[in-house]
Amino acid sequence: MIFRKFPLLLGLVLLTGFTAQNAPAQIPGLPSLSKSETPAATPEPSETERLKQWLEEARVSLARVDAPNAEANLPEGVPASDLVDLRRDLDQTIRTINRTLSLISDIADAKKNIETVKAANESWTRFPEEPPYSILMVDELANQREAARSKSATYQSSISIFERTLENVQKEAKAATDRSNQLADQIVKTKDDPIPQAAAKWQLEAAKAKSRLISVRSLSFSTNIELLKLQETAADIELALLDRKLQVAQKNAQFSEEDLAKVEKAAADRQASLRKELATVRQRLRTATNTKASAQTTVDQLAAKPTEGTDNPELTLATLRLSAAETKFDTLQFIAENLEGMESLESFIPEAYRQRKALLEAKSIAEKTAALEALQLLHDRLNNWETVTSNELTAVLSDINSQDSLTSSISADDPSFALLAEQRAALWEKQAFIQRVSQMVTSYRKLISRWQEEFKESEADQPWFYQISKSATEVWNVIRRIWSFQVFEYTETIDGRPVSRGVPLGKFFTALTLFFIAYLISTSISKRLQRVVVGRGHIAEAQANTLRNWLMIVVGLLLAVTTLHFLSIPLTVFAFFGGALAIGLGFGTQTLIKNFISGIIVLFERKIRVGDIVDIGGLAGSVAEINTRSSVLRGPDGRETLVPNSVFLENSVTNLTLSNRTSRRAILIGVAYGTQPQQVITVLTECAERHGLVLKDPAPMVIFQDFADNSLIFKLYLWTAFDGKTNPELVESDVRIMIEKRFSETGISMPFPQRDLHLAGDRPLEIQIRRQEKNQEPTAPAEKSPDKPRAQPLP
Repeated sequence: MIFRKFPLLLGLVLLTGFTAQNAPAQIPGLPSLSKSETPAATPEPSETERLKQWLEEARVSLARVDAPNAEANLPEGVPASDLVDLRRDLDQTIRTINRTLSLISDIADAKKNIETVKAANESWTRFPEEPPYSILMVDELANQREAARSKSATYQSSISIFERTLENVQKEAKAATDRSNQLADQIVKTKDDPIPQAAAKWQLEAAKAKSRLISVRSLSFSTNIELLKLQETAADIELALLDRKLQVAQKNAQFSEEDLAKVEKAAADRQASLRKELATVRQRLRTATNTKASAQTTVDQLAAKPTEGTDNPELTLATLRLSAAETKFDTLQFIAENLEGMESLESFIPEAYRQRKALLEAKSIAEKTAALEALQLLHDRLNNWETVTSNELTAVLSDINSQDSLTSSISADDPSFALLAEQRAALWEKQAFIQRVSQMVTSYRKLISRWQEEFKESEADQPWFYQISKSATEVWNVIRRIWSFQVFEYTETIDGRPVSRGVPLGKFFTALTLFFIAYLISTSISKRLQRVVVGRGHIAEAQANTLRNWLMIVVGLLLAVTTLHFLSIPLTVFAFFGGALAIGLGFGTQTLIKNFISGIIVLFERKIRVGDIVDIGGLAGSVAEINTRSSVLRGPDGRETLVPNSVFLENSVTNLTLSNRTSRRAILIGVAYGTQPQQVITVLTECAERHGLVLKDPAPMVIFQDFADNSLIFKLYLWTAFDGKTNPELVESDVRIMIEKRFSETGISMPFPQRDLHLAGDRPLEIQIRRQEKNQEPTAPAEKSPDKPRAQPLP
């Protein structure tokens, strides 16, 4: 009580802390106590009595301030604004005292309530009903506990706010005291000047009125804090009692079919009430529709009439009336739509209770998980609804603020004031409805959240092996969710209607696994067939590799189509590759497609086959492979070159083995002059025919080609086979060795080049002798100049 009496004592000090010589005469608006009216030995009045006395004094002072001649009787030097401030302070003092007296009365009631709650808490031992208790009673107790907990938190928050406010008021009281002291000093200083002294006395009395207001406000805040603390105490006691009741009820709770029937009946009753309300709103909506149409017609008619000047008050008023009708129409339409949503929401509540019943009665972890997931879906839906409702409430509050700003600048006599008020009333109705929906959705969401938390708390008390089994089930459920995740969605037309389908991740992985397994099996089979075919000599190894590669491409395409069929994905889904995407892909892959098609043409045309000897612009070699994009050309030195397939079609290609598998080789031989040409031809022909790798058909042929400077030139033509076993260069080497041997036996010589040197004798030879000094590097001979000789002749 000391804390609460401090502001009152502060007010008394502020009002009575000045000496008698400083007390001013009675001025308009302030009561003056004479010495005879101030008892000297009476006991100190109670707070209530003191407040009532102040209330009466403030009312008398306010009446004098409101007197018609109050402003005229102001001392010289006191502005009229000070009188206005005094009137405001007195009015606030009266209001604050009334509120404080009401709070003091509430404190007595709060103390009685604490005694009642304490008695109820101490006397409660059991419920009047016998267990098992209804689950609905458990929910009701939980709701009451939540409300008591919320009230206790609200009281604590309010106490904190009022305590901070009280600190600020006490700072204002100190400032008011300083102001009063300054005015008292001013009165003393101006005692010889009656005019400034009168103004200072009036201002001192106004400062005292301000100080009294601050004292009353301080008392009001402290009284409010005391009341809130009493209410918090009562809420805490009530919360403790509800905790005891709820603990007993939860241990012996049962969710019966009768409870579920009660929930369904209550939901049906609420739905029926909502349907009646919806019928009323729809009737109002029809009336609002007619009003809106009439207002629109009026606006159109006024807009069509010619008017003088730019202002048309009738059109402006009609437009405002149309805006009010539209706001009313939109509000009623919004309420009608949300009433339908609330009716559907009421149908979810029995479903939520059914899932809760399934959760409580579940025997396996899978059943509990299914019920929890169903409750979570309902919770998420309510949470989304709550978010939307909050956004709608923010929007309508913004509209209300806009309307308030428009109305603040319009007087009540203005014709548009009533229309703006009508529009604002429609917005208030919408705001109240949104708050109602928000409260309903929030309460249901909190109810489901509490069920989930209660279940989690009960699950935490289960033994360790149950926790392990639960964790395994949760992991399995996560895997199942990932397995059923839709990785691809498409739309298929069935019976003229579009049907959306999806491909789950599990089915996608299964199809890919089957595809790769089938492809690996096909690859293994193709390799085995290749070995058998090549081993029996039906086809060459290189050709078999090429055929196998192209066969595996065909098998891959067939497996891809089969995989799409397994996934139930029609080929028409890929029609989106048409248009601009097809053009982009065409430009990006034109080289790849060109080489692919060229490879197909080369294979089917068979002008170039594996094993052929070809020459492409100076690049010669045998074709080792013909693949999808490029072919492998192996040169005589064993180096392999990748040649794009399109090169075979776009360039001139010489195929040395296109029509036959033989190759003609030519050997040049020179013999000395004087040798019989026919003998040379016979020897050369004999040597070629004796070599086993030289073909007999066509037979070797020798030609006497030319008379050279030093020898007679013969050319030996011979043919070898292109069978992959014969090396033509080695054959030529062998034939040359045989020729050299036969020439030695027959005495045929092969001359080396000879030159006759003739020296001109028409002038003597120039001889130059030069001496080289010691330690002198030899110098390179000077470059011969056509104009200057290299050295002078000796004398």
